[in-house]
Amino acid sequence: MPKISGLTLIELLVAMSIFSILAVLGYHSLITVIDLQDHVDKQSSQLANLQRTFNWLKRDIEQSIPRPIRDEYDQEQPALQGSQSHLELTRTGWSNPAAHPRGILQRVHYQLKGQTLWRAYWSVLDRAQDSQAQEIALLTGVEKVNFRFLDASLHWHDHWPPNPETELATPVAVEVSMTVSAWGTLIRLFQIPELSPQKQKEEFGLLE
Repeated sequence: MPKISGLTLIELLVAMSIFSILAVLGYHSLITVIDLQDHVDKQSSQLANLQRTFNWLKRDIEQSIPRPIRDEYDQEQPALQGSQSHLELTRTGWSNPAAHPRGILQRVHYQLKGQTLWRAYWSVLDRAQDSQAQEIALLTGVEKVNFRFLDASLHWHDHWPPNPETELATPVAVEVSMTVSAWGTLIRLFQIPELSPQKQKEEFGLLE
């Protein structure tokens, strides 16, 4: 009679043990890959938000113009004002693709609330008491933000305007220092272009 070969019970148990070990190793490897991909996705998302935030700051600061406003209490506010923790300014170049009945000038405000940096803007420059700001959360995980202001004499200030005599002046540059979790402290310097009085009058009617 032909000899029938097969697995013994011990061989079967050994094979099952090896298969179980390989399955556990494969499972842990899969979890490691998933966790790594999740971490990479979060880092990529935060980096994209970080770049977007600095792009917003760059556009707003570098398009700043010397146009003071009146707030909701009918008090005149400088064209640009700020401290170490907040920044508010008037900028030009506000795009209007939907042709809304408004100008190209915009009042914007940056402030850190908790660990989120917010950008707010108003639909009008000179505000009424019922004027509401529209807020956008730009970046989370922000531990600290600091603004510094460089005057025409190349002196740094923690507040702007530094005194009543310079209330109508604007700085020549703004430094933004931001401490973000997982990225550390990042510093950017944005220059404010100087507009001649004639150009201010021609383009924005600021001196009329």
